[in-house]
Amino acid sequence: MSDFSTDDFHAAGQLVSNLLSSTRTAPKKFLDLQTNLQSLRQLLNELELQAKNPFSILRQRCQDRRREWLGILDSVGNTLCDIQDNMKRASMSAWTRWFRYGGRKRASLKTLKRELRLEVGDVEKFVRSLGLSPLGRQDPVLGRMERVLLEEVREERTGERSMAVLAAHETNDPVVWREVNQILIRRGVGEEDLWRHDARLKQLLHWVVKNEPDITAVLEMQDEDFEKVGSGRGYDRKE
Repeated sequence: MSDFSTDDFHAAGQLVSNLLSSTRTAPKKFLDLQTNLQSLRQLLNELELQAKNPFSILRQRCQDRRREWLGILDSVGNTLCDIQDNMKRASMSAWTRWFRYGGRKRASLKTLKRELRLEVGDVEKFVRSLGLSPLGRQDPVLGRMERVLLEEVREERTGERSMAVLAAHETNDPVVWREVNQILIRRGVGEEDLWRHDARLKQLLHWVVKNEPDITAVLEMQDEDFEKVGSGRGYDRKE
């Protein structure tokens, strides 16, 4: 499947912006949609910005996730179109509504609000999981553990911390692995979660040690290019 592009995010972001504008003139019952629509617009803007950046974590480390995103996008688009349709119907007279739609049922506003919250949650989960391993994406706890391990390995390799995670990569010594567990506990991972994910922790740790240099390099390039954009020096080429 082809690489991510701004087309994967722009149209949905534009529809969200249009809906936000519509809520200002629509019946008051639609005002409750604004918070989630604003959150969704912010997330889509963030993804579109990453799609513009050839050095972003999205473009460099998530090529295999475009099909996943398109599935999310399809669901988001359906919900947004249903909301748009609901707004249009609400602005019509009863006769016009019947003439245009007949007796066809539509999703209630309450249902659409719930669906929108779920869509925002799915998009947020996708954004937060950018760059994570397939294992780290399976469970929020595993994702948190992976992020902690990445930070630890990065600091251990620069000499800011004593070797613990890197040492565990080379040995099965229980003393060393106990220290890794203590690091994770200090960073907010529960002991029960560590026990439950004991085998997966080992897989995560080895994946992190192997992939951290590439991930760190990508993040550094991404930040540099975002700074260029902020100064007006980046993304001159058309996507």
